[in-house]
Amino acid sequence: MEIKNIRTFLRYSELESSTKVSEALGYTRGAVSAQIRQLEKETGVPLLERKGKKTVLTGYGKRFLPYAREIERAHAEADNFIHKGLVRTGILRIGMTEAMNPLLKPAGLGRFREEWPDLRIEIGHYENTGILYQQLDAGELDMILFLDNRRSFGEHVSLYRKAEPIVFSAAAKTRSGKPDILGRNEISQSVLVVNSEIRCGKDPLLVRWLEHQLGRQEAENSISMICGDCRTVQRLAEEGSCIAFSPYFAVKEAVDRGTLVILPSELPELTVSIQLVGRKNVYIQPQMKSFVKCMFS
Repeated sequence: MEIKNIRTFLRYSELESSTKVSEALGYTRGAVSAQIRQLEKETGVPLLERKGKKTVLTGYGKRFLPYAREIERAHAEADNFIHKGLVRTGILRIGMTEAMNPLLKPAGLGRFREEWPDLRIEIGHYENTGILYQQLDAGELDMILFLDNRRSFGEHVSLYRKAEPIVFSAAAKTRSGKPDILGRNEISQSVLVVNSEIRCGKDPLLVRWLEHQLGRQEAENSISMICGDCRTVQRLAEEGSCIAFSPYFAVKEAVDRGTLVILPSELPELTVSIQLVGRKNVYIQPQMKSFVKCMFS
């Protein structure tokens, strides 16, 4: 039984008018009626009936009333217990792929630590999103962080989502005298290091995308390394031995330092999504919301 339906039933017992109940709770009259119908379906008995201009409790409704009051009271006590910070210990378990490491900023972790000093964070690295979902479904993880383009999560719920551009980048020292725009021919003839974080079936999505844009043979000739570690991709590009093709966050620090430059290209723009996902129908704990706020706001 949903607590909002219980509360709507209790307000009916006090106000005896759908108009007054909808005004008191901030719902439409249709929503109020739907909540009562759902509660009656769950209890299997009629709880309200019309008498003149009033909507009053049936005999079943009167017998159910003390139980509804007890449910509301217990829910309020539990909510108060949690949100007053009495449950501030324990473990927050986060799983992620290795490529997401640059997103764990010390400043964000520091803010979270200040807010939850007695809570331990456990961060585990996993090979791919399939394993992450398995661990989440098994209850071994509270949240999982990865790159993906899905918008439907089935038995899971999105806690955070942000579009992330995929960019070409190269050492600033190697671009002197070269065109500002990276052409198809230069991409095909370059030594590319491609991030393998995002998958398309069994294949890295970025590799599949380059094959579609350049042709399979040209893409295979230019891609010299497929790497899941964003820091390795960044380091190789900084050395000047290759052009990197990766999420922007993977090279942002080097771009800010001026050692790497972003290369606009003739190819269409490509974006993926940073995703933080939890389990549907599982209570989203305050510390999970706080983690999202500290790390991504």
